[in-house]
Amino acid sequence: DLEFTLQCLVPDFPPPVEAPDFGERLGRQLVCLERVTCSDLGISGTVRVRNVAFEKQVAVRYTFSDWQSAHEAGARWRGPAGAEGAEDVFAFGFPVPPFLLALGSA
Repeated sequence: DLEFTLQCLVPDFPPPVEAPDFGERLGRQLVCLERVTCSDLGISGTVRVRNVAFEKQVAVRYTFSDWQSAHEAGARWRGPAGAEGAEDVFAFGFPVPPFLLALGSA
């Protein structure tokens, strides 16, 4: 019986979508992280993208080593968002790295 709760993975920032300037930042940057969720199964979240082109490729770059190395997780289209289809939401996810699982079970 394996029961393990990974307490060390908690975003240390509030959901960006809740920031008062989120819409303004999205208009300026065209892409913004909405939110991140962590669980025993992995890390997942959503990204909001301005609908400036029909075809889009969205990926999330992340690190566990202060950017000494980095990885990318592709994001998939979830649906339209915002007024009149001006924005799209993409979802991403990746598993908890094995070295973090090892830290939690020690």
